[in-house]
Amino acid sequence: MVAVSEDYIKVSFQPAAKIEGSGKPSHWKDAKATAFQNPWPSYQDVTFRDVARFFSMKFPPVPQDIDNLIPSVRPTWGKQNSLELPCRIDEVPEIDVIVISHNHYDHCDAETIKAFSKRTRPPHVFAPLGNTDLFRSMGIPKERIHCLDWWEGRHLEVEIDSKPSEGKGCKATVSFDLTCTPSQHQANRGILDRNKSLWGSWVVQEVPPLESERKEGVKVYFAGDTGYRAVREGADEEEVPCCPAFKEIGERFGGFDFAMIPIGAYEPRSFMSRFHVAPQDSVRIFKDIRAKKALGMHWGTWALTSEEVTEPPRKLAEERKKAGIPEDDFDVCKLGETCFF
Repeated sequence: MVAVSEDYIKVSFQPAAKIEGSGKPSHWKDAKATAFQNPWPSYQDVTFRDVARFFSMKFPPVPQDIDNLIPSVRPTWGKQNSLELPCRIDEVPEIDVIVISHNHYDHCDAETIKAFSKRTRPPHVFAPLGNTDLFRSMGIPKERIHCLDWWEGRHLEVEIDSKPSEGKGCKATVSFDLTCTPSQHQANRGILDRNKSLWGSWVVQEVPPLESERKEGVKVYFAGDTGYRAVREGADEEEVPCCPAFKEIGERFGGFDFAMIPIGAYEPRSFMSRFHVAPQDSVRIFKDIRAKKALGMHWGTWALTSEEVTEPPRKLAEERKKAGIPEDDFDVCKLGETCFF
């Protein structure tokens, strides 16, 4: 069944993955999907003491050589970004699909999305449940907004320019499945809407052409913003529960050719661990989802937490070595650098 069809993109419904059990999904707080929660023991809600300790921390300044760092992978050219961007938003090539992990301002910048939506070939926006009104307020028509629940997917066919060798004006069609998958986080744009919308990670599965000899297409995983385990002050982090969603994702999709996994914004650990992974969690997610290659993201752009903004790549190198993961398999790239996998 076709949900939306335009000259350059066709979006079709996919049946949601079969979930064991029946009734209300465990991540819904009500039966109408208007409030959500993290359904695992790996998440513990914040206490007043946690909040007080967090706001008593001193945040480090952004270093002068920040331009040598990587930005987080997210659509934000907003005013609060703390480094000089490598290009203007109008210099970014055509984008067919924008995938949003959740509605926090550093991951969902309204002005950036509005700028893309005004193009002659505006992209479709995909996000977890509960975000339709947000994107409508940005002027995006409802036929280009797709808000999905965990394990819900869409099939997309996008028309692109073919290789120059095939002649000017020739077109090709790229087909892929896009699935919203779980993550451990939260969502809100203000004080009164906490967890009124869902958060998530995303899986992109290429669908090879019928004439292709490949039986399976390339699979990519975008972890979005996520925690892995809640480590309270004084706790042994090796003894606390870990989020089971990542192993389930790896099992359901049979591993990934490439993954984008966050590595930063983790101190103080006793407060941030429920929301944000540290590098020791990132390497575990790498293994849980069965990734072949991964890029570390979510660091070096915003001074959100108390670790130095240059620390996450160093810690990733340490944890990667402990885990026996080769450097070429899980690393970071610099601002403006292009990496091929």
